[in-house]
Amino acid sequence: MIPGLMAFTLLFGSEDPLAPVGQARWHHRDLTRQACDEEGWGPAAADETSWATLGVDLYSYHPIWVAHGGPRRWAAARRLKQSLDKIHFDDLAGSDELEEIWRRLLGGTRIGLAEAGKHDDVAAARHLIGIGLHAVQDFYSHSNWIDAPPRRDTTWLETWPGAPVPDGLLTGGVHHSHESPSPSHGRVRLTPAALLRIPVLFVAPLIRRFPAPGRMPRGVRGSRSSGINLDSRWQAVQGAEQREQTDLDGGAAFDLAYALALRDSRHWLRLLAQQVPDAFWARVTSGQAADRWTAGFEREPLCDFLTAGQYPPFGSQDSGNWFLRITLDRRPRGWATLSQAGSSQRFRGRDLTFGPLDPDSPIHLTGLAPSTAVTALAFRRAPTPVARPLTTTRQADEIIMSSTGLE
Repeated sequence: MIPGLMAFTLLFGSEDPLAPVGQARWHHRDLTRQACDEEGWGPAAADETSWATLGVDLYSYHPIWVAHGGPRRWAAARRLKQSLDKIHFDDLAGSDELEEIWRRLLGGTRIGLAEAGKHDDVAAARHLIGIGLHAVQDFYSHSNWIDAPPRRDTTWLETWPGAPVPDGLLTGGVHHSHESPSPSHGRVRLTPAALLRIPVLFVAPLIRRFPAPGRMPRGVRGSRSSGINLDSRWQAVQGAEQREQTDLDGGAAFDLAYALALRDSRHWLRLLAQQVPDAFWARVTSGQAADRWTAGFEREPLCDFLTAGQYPPFGSQDSGNWFLRITLDRRPRGWATLSQAGSSQRFRGRDLTFGPLDPDSPIHLTGLAPSTAVTALAFRRAPTPVARPLTTTRQADEIIMSSTGLE
């Protein structure tokens, strides 16, 4: 085994996780590019968005790629770890939890797109759309949606809201546990043979020989705790067995999950298009790509609009609660503290998402330099997505924000 590189969790990943990132065919990228293309996006816009979709996995689970990017990429991966863990539809036991996460994702994406539109920030909009698409696609790879034959001809977004959420829905477990544990998601481990291939990830020579679809790549093997995931064709063989589906082998299960993920990816894009002004949406879906798609992960973590709240929900309805997002124009000199009604959080960066908020208590921010400018935005994702700027008042060495009026 290789310490520090043993566990790779591939989420609609590549058929060969040890191929150079820029050369491998990643299923998340393919799904997003195809969905964008079929919805009329320009090629550069679709490609940039697809990198954001894949970036959720790269920043979360690809230590070699992160290390190759230097301190900036490493710092972003460290800062975003807890938020990105909530994007994969993992560890959810029950229809209520799944429905709550869908509300957070859709409402949060709409709020983030509205904020991006205020600043005409096309790159931020593509970044948010790509992150949301990652979750949409993972739902079909990580849940037992396809196990019930009546569900195989439809998708979540085609039936929700409206039809009752089916009982018995759940997703594979990775990080957390329930009183009634979900089946394992499944992990991938590297073998000693991977030592011969890992240098390829750093130097990325022009190697085009990858394993045939459905065949486990050299240097990789499944873990002792097999799971239900359908993240690649070779993982789907084991995933289908764990699901105990007599009418679906690994290849058929993968193809079905992939097709449903594509349908809901397109549906997701159409839902978002309805909420964004036409002129801004036209710029998001066409034109040139940004210089660096990684910049979306390295600046303020906009994914917090999607992920804020307890995870797994364990019965909480944080999509309907208010959260606070603050952005500073400079970093604190030391530790800053945001507190309300006995709850507090320390931070050292330029942004923080805090909550749920108590609408009857003031919010205190301390530890900033006197000249620091603060932007405070309260947001709630359900039943209707809404974001409201909060008034800030300086008193002595602290900033006080009023949450009065948040219902």
